[in-house]
Amino acid sequence: MAISGTPGTGKTSLCGTSDAGGISVLDLALEHDCVIAPRNDEPIQIDTERLHDILDGPWSSPPGELLLIDGHLSHDLPVDAVVVLRCRPQELRLRLQQRDWSEQKVEENVEYELLGGPWAELLDMTDAPPCLELNTTRTSAEGLWTSILAWIESGTPHSSGEIDWIDESQP
Repeated sequence: MAISGTPGTGKTSLCGTSDAGGISVLDLALEHDCVIAPRNDEPIQIDTERLHDILDGPWSSPPGELLLIDGHLSHDLPVDAVVVLRCRPQELRLRLQQRDWSEQKVEENVEYELLGGPWAELLDMTDAPPCLELNTTRTSAEGLWTSILAWIESGTPHSSGEIDWIDESQP
């Protein structure tokens, strides 16, 4: 199961709280030689197409076990379900500023979240797996994990995607 979302929405905190095993997209990319070496101060890039092809082959989690793939690119991998974590843009800005990120990087990520982030990408996919969208703004990692377990028990129906930060900001 992919745990996706804009950076700062709580993916790693959630995965650390869960009872399931977990691995990051970066760890998978490093393990399968799918990291594109950065130049100068560029961030690490992951060849998600190559990683998808590798993981779509013989790699899989053990049958009956839940494996969480943590990362904002995890929804691009061959997974059986996706949980997209969302966070109110004003709160996300504060979280990213606490990481001492550049103002440009903070604003790019806040804008990505405002526009729907990975959720918008999943809506464009014709063969998207079941997806759940959760608001992390004021919900603890434990509360999110409880919601995910309830969603799994209900058969992982596709979420309707009701979070709309742009609509919320209109008077």
